[in-house]
Amino acid sequence: MSDKSESLTKLEEDEKYNRLTALKLFAMTSSMVISVNELAPFGKTGPTAVFYLLLAGLIWFVPITKMAGEMASVDGWDKGGIFTWVKGSLGDRAGWTAMFYQWIHITVGMNTMMYVIIGALSITFDTPWFNTTPSIRFLLMMVIIWSITLVEMVGVKKIGHIAEWLFGLGIALPVILLIITFFVYLFQGRPLYMHLSWNNIFPHHLTGATLVAFVPFVLAFCGGEASAPHAKYLENPKKYSTVMLALAVTAISFDLLGSTAIGMTISKNQIQNSTGFVYTFGKILDSIGLPGDVIKKFIGVLLAAGIIGELGNWLAGPSQGMFEATKEGYMPKFFAKSTDRDVPMRLIVLQTLIVTASAILITFTSGKNSDFAFTPYLSNRKIAIADYLSPVSMMLFDSDVSPTFYDSLLGTLAYTMQLYFDFSGYSDMALGLGFIFGVTLPQNFNSPYQSLSIIDFWRRWHMTLSGFLKDYVYIPLGGNGGGLSGKYRNLLLTMLIGGLWHGAGWNYVLWGGLHGVYLVVNHTFRAWAKGAVAIPRFICWIMTFSAVSFAWIFFRSPSMDRAIDVIAGLANITFTQISFKAITLSGAELYKFVAALLASILLAAFAPNAYKLFSKIKANKYYVAAIGGACFAASLWLMTYTEKVREFLYFQF
Repeated sequence: MSDKSESLTKLEEDEKYNRLTALKLFAMTSSMVISVNELAPFGKTGPTAVFYLLLAGLIWFVPITKMAGEMASVDGWDKGGIFTWVKGSLGDRAGWTAMFYQWIHITVGMNTMMYVIIGALSITFDTPWFNTTPSIRFLLMMVIIWSITLVEMVGVKKIGHIAEWLFGLGIALPVILLIITFFVYLFQGRPLYMHLSWNNIFPHHLTGATLVAFVPFVLAFCGGEASAPHAKYLENPKKYSTVMLALAVTAISFDLLGSTAIGMTISKNQIQNSTGFVYTFGKILDSIGLPGDVIKKFIGVLLAAGIIGELGNWLAGPSQGMFEATKEGYMPKFFAKSTDRDVPMRLIVLQTLIVTASAILITFTSGKNSDFAFTPYLSNRKIAIADYLSPVSMMLFDSDVSPTFYDSLLGTLAYTMQLYFDFSGYSDMALGLGFIFGVTLPQNFNSPYQSLSIIDFWRRWHMTLSGFLKDYVYIPLGGNGGGLSGKYRNLLLTMLIGGLWHGAGWNYVLWGGLHGVYLVVNHTFRAWAKGAVAIPRFICWIMTFSAVSFAWIFFRSPSMDRAIDVIAGLANITFTQISFKAITLSGAELYKFVAALLASILLAAFAPNAYKLFSKIKANKYYVAAIGGACFAASLWLMTYTEKVREFLYFQF
């Protein structure tokens, strides 16, 4: 027998071994989409969760599953899933990028699933230290993920069979029982913590915050298309579209009713992301007269088993699509080998290693608070830095308390860094979106906090606004004409107009005028010194950064009175006693904040910006997909489990 015949025979044997029924594929795909770990966060969201879930289900999930079913039925498109579909429609690079985004997004998300497993088991075995001891939590995560990785070697068919049972017993059964007990709870007239009406279901304002709040509900319905590479194993591939339709109906119903049950029966401040499902179940059972404390322990075991089955599919499904891409050269050849059962174990091990690395980062930065670990630190600058610093700046500027020196210092620095990372992150997102559509937008920030003078600062900060003010205000006013007095007058008028551009308030006028004075002083010194006076670079940086930070006080303060209070606090310098009045952080929280603030200043002052960084990286498909996919997936996952993502500051201007 020739090598070609042997290869074909082996391929046929592998496909026969991995043959799937429609029910098995439904169970595998359901366990990728229907995940109870999002029910508690959705229950916290309140009545608008109903609107968001229905909207995401109808305008996103149903069309996506329908398209996935259609494309999986096309001859030649039965392998590779989203990689093959996007590649066939939009080209090779788009196909690889889509596949990698899906793969890394699912990979990063496995950590929160393991937290729910550990949370359920901590209730079952009365061991809260599972949740509150980072080292124990991490050890359990490693046992879970690496055990599942080893089980993947049995092949798709076995995984499908396991998933079928675990989904039924560990996901479908607990959710159905939760919904049934919830209706009994309603029938008995028990108190409700959330009420639904036409007035509170719909968001009242369409803002950036509304769109950010909608993202987690879209993510809740991601993953159905990830099982498409298994369509080739279906006994009847034409049934794939039917499986997807059944999945859509089931997923929307489970998420809608399950999250509503939690939100209505448990007070919002008692809902925990990692233990919310099991806790709610026990609470409802106690309320309706059943032994909730006993039954919830049993449910905890079932739930943990069900999510373990989900994790198995989250490893198996996307890796099949990635494997097809790898065989075409989109990953190193080392990963293009599979086991005798057609399992891409090298890719799956790589995926598990990424999960391990992210688990170390998340677990040991969250401390005892397992819910905090639902907020991975792998994120973009806006969410990870700007939103983290925001509460402290609010404590200072939005308070009526007379601030101490340390209040004013930390609050002012917090806003200085918050504004930069918020606005520069916003600008980089716009640039990236432009590149996607073939539009090159101008660079807007060039490490402004690395400036050594105010002149240099305005060449780096909000560069598009600086260019606009120069071309359409400064030059029409006369520019450098009229001698030094004319130049300085035009500088002052331009910066005053720049202040008014941000808003019709005296605080903005003073901010612009102050920068005008800075520029006049800077130009005057340069004209006088003519390069003969050499000031150390560090002193120049300190002076520039301090001047810019001081001006932000007027920019941020809600009133002139508050700006004067903050400046008075800065003037009341004392080194004998560190005290706070406006900033109300505990000792541990304060230390964490100061560390984060110092890190953000060092990052802004010394690290290369995105433009410089990526200009040094060779633009090949591995780097672009890896960096872009990791940032995109981690940012979306962070927005899913962050308590509140704030609007971009520049939405108000």
